[in-house]
Amino acid sequence: MKMSWEIIQSTEAQTSSFARCTEQLASMMQHLTGSAQPRPEKADFLEALRTMAEHSQKAKDFAKKVYEDYRAKNCSAAEAYRRFEDFNTSTPAGKEGLEDMSPVELQLCYDEYREDAEVQHWWTKAGVENSLMMAASVQSLMKSGGATASSPPEDKTDKKGKKIKPSEIVEMQELMVDEMKRLCEACREAAKASSKAWKADIAMQMVQALASASVERRYGCSPEEMTMAGLQNAPTLQKNERFVRATEKQQEIIMTVATFCPESNCALNLVHLVAYKLRSASNVGLVVAIRPFSVPWTDLWHKYNLHILSASEYEECHRFKDFFFRKHCTVSKFLESQPASYTAAIFDGDVVVAAPMRSLEKWINHSADVQLYNRCLFHEIMAGNYMVRNTPFARDFLMRWAEYYDRRPSGFSSADNGAIQLVVMETVQVEGFRTCYDMYRNLTDKVTNLDHYWNYVHCTKEAIGPARAWNMETGSLTLWPRLEFYVADGVFLNRWANDEVGPIMHHGVKDPKDVTSFYYKDLDQCQLNESAVLRTAKQLGETALHLAQSYPEYFPKGHGCKQCAEDCMKTFSCAPLQDASSGFQLDPTFFEPLVTMP
Repeated sequence: MKMSWEIIQSTEAQTSSFARCTEQLASMMQHLTGSAQPRPEKADFLEALRTMAEHSQKAKDFAKKVYEDYRAKNCSAAEAYRRFEDFNTSTPAGKEGLEDMSPVELQLCYDEYREDAEVQHWWTKAGVENSLMMAASVQSLMKSGGATASSPPEDKTDKKGKKIKPSEIVEMQELMVDEMKRLCEACREAAKASSKAWKADIAMQMVQALASASVERRYGCSPEEMTMAGLQNAPTLQKNERFVRATEKQQEIIMTVATFCPESNCALNLVHLVAYKLRSASNVGLVVAIRPFSVPWTDLWHKYNLHILSASEYEECHRFKDFFFRKHCTVSKFLESQPASYTAAIFDGDVVVAAPMRSLEKWINHSADVQLYNRCLFHEIMAGNYMVRNTPFARDFLMRWAEYYDRRPSGFSSADNGAIQLVVMETVQVEGFRTCYDMYRNLTDKVTNLDHYWNYVHCTKEAIGPARAWNMETGSLTLWPRLEFYVADGVFLNRWANDEVGPIMHHGVKDPKDVTSFYYKDLDQCQLNESAVLRTAKQLGETALHLAQSYPEYFPKGHGCKQCAEDCMKTFSCAPLQDASSGFQLDPTFFEPLVTMP
């Protein structure tokens, strides 16, 4: 692990996106882990590819047939749903151990057997290469925030084939919206009249498949071709208001589909933006603020509410054009509609529950209005996942965070992740804010040169100091030490978890197949893949301690202190320091009006 991390550190200045560094590390760790696993025999790998190809073709033929019948009014929306449900139920499982290979496993197997002509044939037939390329492109677009795009994926289609213009893609998106609206209304009425509860994932699959079939019928363009064309024209499409509006509308429609499907599915697939709310007797909610192309999410504890926000719900937040800043405004406005002291756990869309038998009570019962945590192998405070209580202090904190959108420097500043460092300094009133703020405002370099950004981060880290719990007159904020919050980057713990200690959730799960091939045996039944994920408390603790000892710049060494790795890491008991401990000082001149700053 240390060698792979050093490779990332030595090359991060050359990457096209700063945030892609963590993705690269996760991918490398998956490849390292996968490389150590035994490979399926070539015959078994061929069988898996044939099964994938056959199922893919059957699914396409099935969807087209249902669409033609529905279009000809030979079947109703209720009958179409039943046929989709039957099709999903009747899909045969693959050979044990090969039924849901992850992209990493597929690529490793192909690399080993690629010289075989039959393997090459079925690899192409199954469309794995295009799927991997689309997944990589989607992740690139996700992390670029839509503002700038790296080079589009190479066009590997037949050069003699029809080229799809950006204007045609926009028209296809708008047709998709129209078709999805009609299908959504038909499904709503059918679900209401049905004596059997509809499943959200099947209903969404049906709406998207039938709408896609309609687009394909008119334009002669398959969903895969449309997706690839969209990725290849991403820089142009991201600036097209009609395309952006149509894409957002599709999200809203898909979220609407889930609301009239009352049957709980363990697999809430955020690729399709499921908005599914679980009834609750508890004053706690799980809020997932997501963008398109997120990965699957598992059904959580039934005593919590689940709200999925697209960051387009509140008019007051639309002025924040960057999703990551708009997200925090959205959460603040969402809290206004909740009961007093309602507690919301906020997640990115790439988080998976690794220890579903545990609850969030340890952190819910913690008294702070705002809870954040230190990123594992960076000096940054993590921006994507946090917990807030519905208090004026917490809502104001989130809005001040969002308003840093207007203070962004001209160079790379890591969006809300760069801003949160200053928001914390501002909130807890530590010394040195003016110095760090000036460094932030003077960030002019592009992402290819991160020296000044890291100097800024180190400035804030020195000022904030170790993770601690601050109590102010107006509210409280706790910053948790690394690996002590309920979510952490799973790759640094070998994607392991425990039913008693350590993080409950793993962040950074970019590939949906990792959820179904590694974390879970059966998402519909919430059946964890215990042999792969769960380890004893001793094993997990020793892994955490080894990580801490390998990176003393991020984990305090020695004995006799509250956060000394040798004393607390093995038991995951490294607690935040108290407000005034270890020389903490307030800066009495701190709160100068920020509005007067340039």
